[in-house]
Amino acid sequence: MSYHVLRSESMDALTILFYYNERALATPNDVMVQQLPRAYCVMSDRVMFLMQLSVPDELQHQGIGSRLLQLVAAQARLEGCRRIDVDDMSLRFRALNNIYKKHGFRYRRDTGPEMYASPADVISRAALIHGG
Repeated sequence: MSYHVLRSESMDALTILFYYNERALATPNDVMVQQLPRAYCVMSDRVMFLMQLSVPDELQHQGIGSRLLQLVAAQARLEGCRRIDVDDMSLRFRALNNIYKKHGFRYRRDTGPEMYASPADVISRAALIHGG
């Protein structure tokens, strides 16, 4: 299995879909229909918005979500983004073992799902978690 990237550029945003599969697929719809592990992002004004991070239950706890977050952060850095934003709608919302918190994301307020991190923070946290 390997990681792949699909990019789509429009006048106001760059859409990037990272996914995990044995082979590259042709369209974002192919990725969504097959319910593959994926991270879907939209970039605008030097901010990468992580719209969706999804790993099917049977593939969780194998580091796939962490690797997808690393790919998002690396791409955000390449694109010159200063920040990655996400609304944490996960089952572990505000829990200590929340994947976003483990990777350096911080909540904007005392309540609500809005989180942010710098690409460098996500990359360095992932290296600490996975030893490289």
